[in-house]
Amino acid sequence: MPNPRRLIQFCAITTAICSISPALFAVRPPPADQVAKTTADLAGTDATARDAAIQQIHTWVEGGWISMDVWRKWMPVLMKAGKYDDVADIALTSILYRPGDEAISPLLEFRVNALLAEGKNADALIAAKMYYNACALKYAPKAVDLLSLCLARTHPDDGEIVRNFRNAQAQASAGAAASSATP
Repeated sequence: MPNPRRLIQFCAITTAICSISPALFAVRPPPADQVAKTTADLAGTDATARDAAIQQIHTWVEGGWISMDVWRKWMPVLMKAGKYDDVADIALTSILYRPGDEAISPLLEFRVNALLAEGKNADALIAAKMYYNACALKYAPKAVDLLSLCLARTHPDDGEIVRNFRNAQAQASAGAAASSATP
């Protein structure tokens, strides 16, 4: 039986994603030199500058400015640095302000991986389900892999859960292929 608290949390997040006003996207971007400095500080070795860069990214994202730099440049650096809490938080906030497919898929993938790295397996499973539901069809195999990993980590005593899930996915895929071939 699904956890009602997790279901409510998933529904609240999904509702928030769907109800964002387009007016929120009219956020003025910061100057390019400030973005470049933040990117350089984030990748640098000075811990104080790195922490300030992380805080700056949080500020921009929470203010509604979501650049492709978030998932193309900053998230990989944050993951490599072990800043999993920041990755998970920035990813979720970014999704709320930029709900397009170009952003949702990579951000949710980063969120899943960050939550798994933190050992927050139940939360990672919720994020993996969101990724599975929101990703483009070309990312479906990756979504199945992420869900399988999260299921295995969430249910370590159930050796069949991943096999059953993958079999169900294969049957659904075979059924869809057979029905599309029928005139």
